[in-house]
Amino acid sequence: MLVPALAGLPKLVAAAVMAMSATTFAITGVYELTASQGWRTTAGVAGLVLAVVAYYAALAFSPGFTVAAVVSMPACRTTTGLDSPNSPAPRGGSTAR
Repeated sequence: MLVPALAGLPKLVAAAVMAMSATTFAITGVYELTASQGWRTTAGVAGLVLAVVAYYAALAFSPGFTVAAVVSMPACRTTTGLDSPNSPAPRGGSTAR
């Protein structure tokens, strides 16, 4: 799960979801091996944090989700692509001659 997190660095929210998922998986694995109450609580808290981060990512990346039809939720993208809401509108036509 860490490889997709590294590959998704241009989209920081998506990378955070994948990294948090890997962290939660590792903490849960430690709990399963040790059966310690402390690791159980830590795994539960990590799962709740993962749920919040994933919910935010789902809202931030969903097309058309806006607050008051003006401000969209920041997805923390480090690059702009053609499908990005911040990119200029395509000019149309072909550049080939």
